[in-house]
Amino acid sequence: MGSRKKTLTLLIGVLSSVVFGYLSFRNFHWEVLRQVLGTIEPFPYLISCSLWIVDFALRAHRWKYFLPPERSGTFGSRFSGIVVSYMFNILLPMRAGDLIRPAYLVKVNPISYKVALYSLLLERIYEIIILIIWTLILFKLLTIPRMEYLSIDLNLLLIIALLGIVFLFTARRVLISFKTIASRIKLITIADKVGELVEAFEANFAFSLRRTMALIALTVAIIFVNGLIYLFIIDSLSIRIPFHGNFLIMFITVFSFLLPSAPGAIGVFHYFCYLGMMAFGVDATVALSGAIVIHATFAVIDIGAGALCLIFGPLKLKRLWAERASRGSKTSGRDREMTGGSTGTRTDNR
Repeated sequence: MGSRKKTLTLLIGVLSSVVFGYLSFRNFHWEVLRQVLGTIEPFPYLISCSLWIVDFALRAHRWKYFLPPERSGTFGSRFSGIVVSYMFNILLPMRAGDLIRPAYLVKVNPISYKVALYSLLLERIYEIIILIIWTLILFKLLTIPRMEYLSIDLNLLLIIALLGIVFLFTARRVLISFKTIASRIKLITIADKVGELVEAFEANFAFSLRRTMALIALTVAIIFVNGLIYLFIIDSLSIRIPFHGNFLIMFITVFSFLLPSAPGAIGVFHYFCYLGMMAFGVDATVALSGAIVIHATFAVIDIGAGALCLIFGPLKLKRLWAERASRGSKTSGRDREMTGGSTGTRTDNR
């Protein structure tokens, strides 16, 4: 059943990428891509690439606030875990790299996988809430030339943001009530799972004004840096978009990552990125070529930085291979002992 579920999940992701890929790549022209590549301005392009390091560093610092204070690990371990997870998000479908981030932290810090995983869940909820609020502000205050390309229900976004805020402030009480009800009606397995979630939630996160303000400030800073990444890389391609438009394109592509997709969000990323640029009057073929260059740049940065962290980070690749080789030698040693023992028995019987 587990294998079927994985296969189905993979098929859904591939199908999603195929559909969105078709909707975007039907406007692809080699000549336009060559023209866009030929107009790349090195200075803003390199600034955009270097801002990724700032983004990783801010995320590593923020992650500390979602982990138990005594088990948050070092800055280096959190930084490497985030970068490695980005690399595997490019290489694996359905953003499976997000599951590798807590696994990496567990390897180098005394913390359970569940607690690390729930910290990631809380972080995602927190970031999505602030992203939605910022998106609503942009849509309400700014004029978008070709709004017909962005059929977004602002009321729905507002409802999602409000539900997220309610969840963060009431999750513990709601989960405890749910656990109590499940126990009373003899749903022991569900009650146990919810109990684990409550314990992890309590271990990870405690609300205080200082902590909340720090998280808001860090999240806003991360969003701003991400917006600058898009601003500089789009500007380097000689695609002229208003300042606020770059942030809106960033928001759209970030939300597209919530959809199932093939490795690297191929097709899905391209469609929403080019749709965002078209909303500001960019020609369809130029917008698609820009989306291709942006996606390729991000993929190279993520894979390159992830590989460096695996080689030089706290959890070095050599250590992983040594542990694997050690487990393999122990297994083969046990097999030889069992084989030798059985052979000896047969000889004695003769």
